[in-house]
Amino acid sequence: MNRKTTLLILIFLTFLTNVNAQEKVDPSDDLISSIGFRPVDPINYVYPIAYYKFSDSYYQKMMMGQSSKEELMKIASKDDKCFIREDRNIYFSDIPNNKIVDLLPNETVEIQISEITKKGGLSLKGAAAISAKNTSYQVTMDYVKFVTINVVDTVSFGKNNQLENLSIFSYARVGVGLRVVASIETKKKGINLGDLFAIGFAASRNEVSGSLSVNILGVESQEITSLLPMPSEISSSSIQNAMQAMATIKSKIYDENVEIRPQIISIRSVNPLITTDDLVFNTSRVLGLGRTSNILSTKNEVLKYAPQLMKCEE
Repeated sequence: MNRKTTLLILIFLTFLTNVNAQEKVDPSDDLISSIGFRPVDPINYVYPIAYYKFSDSYYQKMMMGQSSKEELMKIASKDDKCFIREDRNIYFSDIPNNKIVDLLPNETVEIQISEITKKGGLSLKGAAAISAKNTSYQVTMDYVKFVTINVVDTVSFGKNNQLENLSIFSYARVGVGLRVVASIETKKKGINLGDLFAIGFAASRNEVSGSLSVNILGVESQEITSLLPMPSEISSSSIQNAMQAMATIKSKIYDENVEIRPQIISIRSVNPLITTDDLVFNTSRVLGLGRTSNILSTKNEVLKYAPQLMKCEE
């Protein structure tokens, strides 16, 4: 057997091994992928965005629990006395509407493609995918103005009759924006799912069918509500209408009469073994413990964005 023949056999065996490995992989339907952020149903962000700290001397005395209120006030600095709220947390609801947008410095337009599995779960495919025949997909296009926060928690679980800890690291995009969702069934392979207009063209050729919806995330006004298109069948015209509505509504975010209520819009985990549902639950639980995200990180920022919380007597 010559060297060339041996090489061809090795290549063929490698190919078979890869095919068999792919056939044996049975990932959970809704595992978070390392591809990127996973869109989730919006969760109203009602958690602290900052904590107005005590001075070190005041905090140490207070934690020792041996000083009376009168004794604490003797060593209290001006900043210790100024903050009007006892828990010293600051929330988005404390920030004037026209200033909240300033706290959301990042913007992105992103597409995520998920295959709808036979069990009804979503298997993330990333931002670019080519369709298979007779397969269901959900294509989500987000425009988001956001800030990214990190969420770290440690959970305990039993393994081999022992208690082990698992650290869950994730990142959440908190902000406002718009979401276009196309739920489709393909009748042909080879359709570019990363391009909504390609999907619309395929629909005009009867190669896909499904529905299209537009969702507003954390932005509220009567005018914006009137601009929102109704859900419709997937087509070139419905996609064009959705894109036009998206562009118009995007331009309204800075209007004075718009209410801004930041939402958790997408989440990314560095641990691929955590399911979407578990990650959403864990993110809400950890933030619900009152752990601040430090979106406001300095005293000057607190004074700039929430001056009404400071009542200092000269």
